[in-house]
Amino acid sequence: MNHNTETQKAPAADKAPIPIGPFMGVEIVNDAVPDGAMTGVRVGPDGQLDFSQAAIIRIPGQPSAGHDKTSTPHESDIPADKQEQARQRLDAVRSEALKAGVSETELKSWVNMARSNDRPMDRRVVFRSVTRGRDLEPEQALSFVLRYDKETTRAEMATPVFHYHQTGGTGFENIVRHGSVMSSEKQIEAGMTTQKSGSSRPDVVQFTRDSINRNKELVPGISMDVDMGKGGSVTLVFNESIMDDPSYDGATHYPNLPQASLDYLAAATVDTPEEIPGAQATLAAAGRQDIPVLTRREWINRYA
Repeated sequence: MNHNTETQKAPAADKAPIPIGPFMGVEIVNDAVPDGAMTGVRVGPDGQLDFSQAAIIRIPGQPSAGHDKTSTPHESDIPADKQEQARQRLDAVRSEALKAGVSETELKSWVNMARSNDRPMDRRVVFRSVTRGRDLEPEQALSFVLRYDKETTRAEMATPVFHYHQTGGTGFENIVRHGSVMSSEKQIEAGMTTQKSGSSRPDVVQFTRDSINRNKELVPGISMDVDMGKGGSVTLVFNESIMDDPSYDGATHYPNLPQASLDYLAAATVDTPEEIPGAQATLAAAGRQDIPVLTRREWINRYA
């Protein structure tokens, strides 16, 4: 497969549309496709992507898609008052909890209890216990805890709280095809599989996320030490907005939710530069050319 084929931009003086070629079934002309996009990919009768005639478009004078800071989520993409907004939401949680007779000291204690008892059944037992004798339902107490933990995390970090989920090449294709990453229980409900995975939490999708240490230094939630076995690996990078999902649970060792839409996706990272075209094509086949693809090392060097 040739990834070095160059398709030249039409001269400015020539006003007639110059076909560059079909891009995932769409005829592309002139500047309608960014530099770095893939062309010539076909979908075979078996549904598999055919890269035999594929090439990467290179247009002089244009930045490569997915490889510059303007096309990858960055601190400048979030509100300047991000932390202040989080502090206001945090104050709201404190106020609501206090009206219900719950102090901030108790909230902090309950967050730790939630982390130590992150399974739904265990939490029901724990929060029934702490709310016994109070005019407070266990579900409301847990809601205070989840909101308090979430907004505390967001208020502490000036940078985006990116979330990461690792998967293999086949898993990535399935995720993109269905538009979301789903727990094994959700996959069973959707008829995608008949067996639960070997995960310790088949009811949720688990993530790592960025954090800060005691010195206020960023601790990335992504690592170069990834081994997904044969076929390489893809680390999906989700925006901080995933924390706004009603099912989001961050008061646990690994933040989770039952299902995460690719609408929250900021980028996809791969092991090597050679894997970028394939990942781009997988996203393009699902109409998600807007999601940048870069190597894991490049993401860490630029944004972690």
